[in-house]
Amino acid sequence: MRGWARWICAVDLLRVRERPGVVAAYAADDLGDYWKPGPLLVPPPPIESTTFNQRTQVPLARGKVRHVGEPVAMVVAESRYIAEDALADIAVEYQPLPAVTDLERALAPDSARVHDDVTGNVAARVHQGKGDYDAARSTAALVLRRRFRYDRGCSAPIETRGVVADWDAKAERLTVWDTTQAPVVVRNGLAAMLKLSESQVRVVAPFIGGGFGPKIMMFYPEEVLLAWLAIRLERPVKWIEDRAEHFYATTQERSQIHDAEIALAADGRILGVRDEFLHDSGAYDPYGLTVPLNSQCTLLGPYVVPAYDSRFTAIFTTLPIVSPYRGAGRPPARGVCHREAARHRRARAWTRPRRDPPAQFHCARRVPLGQPDHLPGFRAAALR
Repeated sequence: MRGWARWICAVDLLRVRERPGVVAAYAADDLGDYWKPGPLLVPPPPIESTTFNQRTQVPLARGKVRHVGEPVAMVVAESRYIAEDALADIAVEYQPLPAVTDLERALAPDSARVHDDVTGNVAARVHQGKGDYDAARSTAALVLRRRFRYDRGCSAPIETRGVVADWDAKAERLTVWDTTQAPVVVRNGLAAMLKLSESQVRVVAPFIGGGFGPKIMMFYPEEVLLAWLAIRLERPVKWIEDRAEHFYATTQERSQIHDAEIALAADGRILGVRDEFLHDSGAYDPYGLTVPLNSQCTLLGPYVVPAYDSRFTAIFTTLPIVSPYRGAGRPPARGVCHREAARHRRARAWTRPRRDPPAQFHCARRVPLGQPDHLPGFRAAALR
């Protein structure tokens, strides 16, 4: 997916509002006090020396569009067909900006910035470890170093996202039907944003057609905007995501680059692991460090590893937001350690003399698995 960023010089909705069948059209400035960044859903745990730059998504872009799919304006019409046609009437004057999609290039001093006040596009930096990896490495019989790349992906459920909102003015009660995995939290959040009591808001989560994680993301722009629209217009409003929109309007899974090193003893035991990786956060980080911390804290898998040294840098890019998705950062982490261990076992199999009996050969390939008391303290704390 190509990144995309633009300065918004002007948004003209005059022609849109004049089209027959259009009920209303709004840009960011029309939202008044309702326009504000969303909440930080999961604050980072108190890890020493952590750098974290909080930047959360907004209902409609103002001043700058930071990723493909970030909404700039919304149109309400009597039918979906009229609304789709009316989009062509929106006049937006853009000034193109350089895209930020290469994780290593994004850290360069001369790279374009996703957020002007964030140096080097660094969303976060975290260092954790246990034991003494350098000492373990110095005694190792074999040290393997590899680079692992994990690409982005999207959930692509059978049923895309959808939101319907209805305001009962007489009862002063808002009902929202939302394909969400977190109806209670969405209810509480919408009530706070709209200055209503929680008893005035009801969120119904119907059969969602597959969630996979992105549908647990809270306060998508569509959720925030439709609830506001239903109250403002005093009529039901509906938005259903089409397949193309899903590829850039719904959150995605991360891309990561791992530079990993494993130190092994002659008998196959893992003495230590070092891993430094870059994590693509997308344009905003509403889930804090949930995904990269999961990668960092589960990388060792079931193995006994006396020494572990891990650092990651989360990076803002001009791509859609990354949020927990089917394992939430764990699959690439598990792959790093498992693949390194597997390479070592294969190397031993290729170099072992044929005269060795099969039983001895089998025992030599085994890598000891950890027991509960072997788990690093920070793994348990971060995942608690």
